[in-house]
Amino acid sequence: VKSGRDGRVFVRAYDASGKGAKDVVLKFHGSSKSAVMANLLEAPTGTVSAANGEVHLDFHPYEIKTIGFK
Repeated sequence: VKSGRDGRVFVRAYDASGKGAKDVVLKFHGSSKSAVMANLLEAPTGTVSAANGEVHLDFHPYEIKTIGFK
């Protein structure tokens, strides 16, 4: 978890098992107006739904995901 240059808070997660994972739920406290998928340099690459304080993600084996919250 880290602060980004554009005022977003970034969370980076990865699959360390090498097996992948379906419907991983990332829960957070507080309100978020938007969430974006980002690359490792924190540049937005797409949107993700952040409803009810949760983000649902699927991971391929060893995949790294970066999510930015505003």
